[in-house]
Amino acid sequence: MKRKRAEPQLSAFAARRKAAAELEAQRVLQSQSSTVDTPSDELSQEDGSDIEVDGNLDVHSNLDITGSSVDNVHQTRSAQVEEAQKAASFSVNVHKSDQGLVLGLKLDTRVAIQGHCNFQVVAGSIDFYGAHLSSGDRQYQLSIPKGESLPVMSTVQSSVVQQDYFSDPVLALVRFTRCDNGLLDALDNYPITKSCFAAANSQRDRDVAVMFSSPEIAGHSVPDSWTKAIATHLTAFQEAELSCTALIGGKGAGKSTLARYLLNGSLTAPHTTGSGGVYYLDLDPGQPEFSVPGTTSLFFFPHHSSPLFSAPPYHTSPHGPVRSHWIGETSPKEDPNHYMACTADLLNTLLQHHRQDSASRSTIIINTPGWIKGTGLDLLQSLQSLLLHHHQEHHFSTTPVLLGSTTDQSLSGTPIDSVRRTVVGPTASDHRTTHLLSYFHRMTSFAQWHPGPVTGTSFTARYGRVPVAVVREVLDPTDLVPAINGTLVALVLMDSDGLAGLERDVTPEGLILLHSHGQVLDPASSRCLGLAIVHGIDLRDRTISLITPVPLDRVTQALSGEEVVLCTGSIEVPIQFMTSGYTEGQERPYVTHQPGHGVGWQSWHVRRNIGRRVRNGQA
Repeated sequence: MKRKRAEPQLSAFAARRKAAAELEAQRVLQSQSSTVDTPSDELSQEDGSDIEVDGNLDVHSNLDITGSSVDNVHQTRSAQVEEAQKAASFSVNVHKSDQGLVLGLKLDTRVAIQGHCNFQVVAGSIDFYGAHLSSGDRQYQLSIPKGESLPVMSTVQSSVVQQDYFSDPVLALVRFTRCDNGLLDALDNYPITKSCFAAANSQRDRDVAVMFSSPEIAGHSVPDSWTKAIATHLTAFQEAELSCTALIGGKGAGKSTLARYLLNGSLTAPHTTGSGGVYYLDLDPGQPEFSVPGTTSLFFFPHHSSPLFSAPPYHTSPHGPVRSHWIGETSPKEDPNHYMACTADLLNTLLQHHRQDSASRSTIIINTPGWIKGTGLDLLQSLQSLLLHHHQEHHFSTTPVLLGSTTDQSLSGTPIDSVRRTVVGPTASDHRTTHLLSYFHRMTSFAQWHPGPVTGTSFTARYGRVPVAVVREVLDPTDLVPAINGTLVALVLMDSDGLAGLERDVTPEGLILLHSHGQVLDPASSRCLGLAIVHGIDLRDRTISLITPVPLDRVTQALSGEEVVLCTGSIEVPIQFMTSGYTEGQERPYVTHQPGHGVGWQSWHVRRNIGRRVRNGQA
């Protein structure tokens, strides 16, 4: 008897591809056999697949399927088909119309969003980015570029909503519409940001519409330890008059993402009436959430404020900083004492602001730098001591949260899991560049971006009204004009007490130089209003031209009792500002293609080998 030849077994990858191909062929046959167009389309995606949406919105469907994990790499083809069919049963309902795109969310359906759009909960309730959203008229802006961790949208109730969009029962309806606030036009000016929100085959003149599916991207998964930390924070927020959660961990551990979950959860949590809210201490000058690079800031979000669903460069919160300080560096390592002095001043400002309404109930979220070794560890310990001091003096609860296992054990707090990036994203330098590009295109409303050249927000000021302070450096007055022309400076407001201790000198061109003798400005008598670019210095008219998104009326209001000082730092003007908008052969100011041309043409480098060279007799 001839033995029947055994059917060769396919690998898991090959079997999954065949199963997906068969399902796609079945869909094609079904679509061809259908002769009646229905008002809604149902998209069935294999597990881990994504739905790309045009109109600068990508909707990725990441479906949680119980019992569908592949434990055997030699799983048979029939098992793979059965698994894919089971995944397809968890589907996303999509309805397209002139009013946008409506998603119908079923039970156990999780949808991760990437792109730039507005969305509104039409019916039901959802959990999204830590926020609990119910149906209503409020619209939210979402700006999640490529390379960022994708927030996941899911249902929170088991009751079916009444709707006329789909034949299948759904638990929530979410409508997505185009967002035309000038952001995409502004980002189109620079190659580094031009494709941040571009979907494949996307067209600007089309409405939001499903284009294709892609299996490469999955949504952000929240660990159980994060869920417990968020619950602990919200409980303290509802019970204590003033609670505090400080996030401590290394770079890339997920501090900013967790802080966003805590903020959105606090803004949408049930609370008592009053004028309280959420205080956000942005203490990372290199990767700030709301402030600009090179600064540390205090923000306050009152109750009923809209939660935020965008990446840091594209936040549209109307609430500006309560107080901000210019660090001038991307890390506190250049001047740790000044960094701690700024932190203490921000915390004192927070407590004074909270004492204005004794009946308010508020919470504090602190995002710290990712420097957790050496001097950075000493700074974190000083921060904990500062919080402990205010905790004992003002009687508020503090919960330090330690992310990751690399954090030193000398720091007290609740350890939780770190969540590392699973996709290759922009570097920290790219994030700062994008942040600055977005910042200088901001308009007065802060929710709109100027689509044209950045020079559209410039204004001029007289020499005598704007003195200049060079921090951490000693500069000869004759070198001030070439030192600040075409550079990025901070608009710092100083009161009379702070200015009294500084010597003034007048340069040959007529500019006023404040001699700080290499020291920084006292944070108790100064505050940062924003950043500006020195566009040019007119020696004949004795004026200085500045480019800044800070409204002129805000500068004028701040001048009552204070004086604006231009402070230098190591934050540089993005090169994209100097190269965009010019055609080939056109002269570009401050830019040269000749290597080794001019004084100061090389980039700055930190010299860490001087002591070693002195010991070896080489210097």
